[in-house]
Amino acid sequence: MFGIDREINKRLSDHNKWIHGKLGEIAKKDSTPHEVAFGVALGVFVGMATPGFDVLVALLVVLLLKVHRIAVLIGVALINPITTAFLYPISFKLGAFFVGYEPVKDVSFFSLTNLLSLSKPLLVGNVIMAFLLGMLAYAITYWLYYVVHYKKRKK
Repeated sequence: MFGIDREINKRLSDHNKWIHGKLGEIAKKDSTPHEVAFGVALGVFVGMATPGFDVLVALLVVLLLKVHRIAVLIGVALINPITTAFLYPISFKLGAFFVGYEPVKDVSFFSLTNLLSLSKPLLVGNVIMAFLLGMLAYAITYWLYYVVHYKKRKK
């Protein structure tokens, strides 16, 4: 049990070091607060709206759009298995509210019918949460980048 705890702590530490390293790379570039904030917000949106395919979709977005690549990857990294464990139940309830979810009765938990009935509210909720979290990520990132880096660089 304690070996698992150490491994989880090590991976979280590695994840944080990676994010801090990427933040340092952003600080070295001459990017505007909007460019960085938009990239992070887009990454958060992609990470939340496309579970399981987030990195692939993020790479496609980075290749197709002219956005801050590092910021997009940081945004995707913020939506990780630890954060989604807290976000998906909220997302499901939000989606169920909008699509009028009715639980399937008399069906095995692992049936295709049950899976399909659960997926629609989850996907709808994920898109709504992705939009809301993306807006929040934009606001926080813009403010932090402006206060911590951009304002100092302009002086």
